Amino acid sequence: MIVDLNSIDIQELKELTETASTYIYMSFDGITISSDDLIVGDRKGSIVLKTETDYQIVKDYPYVGQRLDNYHVNHETGAYTTSQSHWIVVHVDKLENHDLDGALKEVVIAWCKKDPVI
Repeated sequence: MIVDLNSIDIQELKELTETASTYIYMSFDGITISSDDLIVGDRKGSIVLKTETDYQIVKDYPYVGQRLDNYHVNHETGAYTTSQSHWIVVHVDKLENHDLDGALKEVVIAWCKKDPVI
């Protein structure tokens, strides 16, 4: 569904998103970030691998064992292919929105670990 946000009012936007779910795929293992900057230095932290928003009534939730895809785009034709990535879902947290005026139904965090494709 394509929506022209210039011609939509706030109530219509809320109706579009009130049943939406956002999926955030995060790295479970700490990723080392290294910098010569004294303030940053060397740190470990999680990174966002992928995000999706699902507007369907029947949700396609992330699940343990799901392997993320790599997308490869042919810049001449615009066509793309996918292959399995090294990231696999190991845990899923579902955070429901209990605020009746909320814009999202829920946020789902899928924690991933690196697991090389064989």
